[in-house]
Amino acid sequence: MLMLLGLVAACTPRAAGPEPAAQLFLNSFAEQDFAAAATRTDRPDDAEASLVEVWDGLQAESLTATTTGARLDGDSAVVDYSYEWRLPRDRVWQYTGQLHMGRSGEDWVVRWSKSAVHPQLGDRQTMYLRSDPAPRARVNEHAGSDVLVPGIVYGIAFDASRSLIFRLPPGRCRPYSRSSTSP
Repeated sequence: MLMLLGLVAACTPRAAGPEPAAQLFLNSFAEQDFAAAATRTDRPDDAEASLVEVWDGLQAESLTATTTGARLDGDSAVVDYSYEWRLPRDRVWQYTGQLHMGRSGEDWVVRWSKSAVHPQLGDRQTMYLRSDPAPRARVNEHAGSDVLVPGIVYGIAFDASRSLIFRLPPGRCRPYSRSSTSP
């Protein structure tokens, strides 16, 4: 029985280098398995919270993430990545960056920083998608002066038949003229 357990443990696939380990991280992130992606970093708690925050903030529909190369230097490596986010309203956002990797025993792990999500993201920053309505445009005439300017127009309707006008008895009204004197 012990020999069988030893064979199962020996057959568990393990990333053989920094690039395959980085791809496992990226696959887990793209599949929205944030806990699994975070375990492939040196700071799983920080990583998981950040991955969830970014995914939710972008309102992401999907992510395609791939490694595009690696440079090895002893027990550290830099792995290039490419992200393609699918966002609401048929938006696509693509960019590239780098994952910094380190050896932890026999395994390679991502040295966690938010640059694993976006190359310009600082550790106290996050990303989110916000749609702002476009400002209303001015309409100009040929010479350049404004013809229409965005603003608010108020309309007022007056119905004389529903008004409360003081009515004089018949015969008490006469047209006004400057020359008339008061009776």
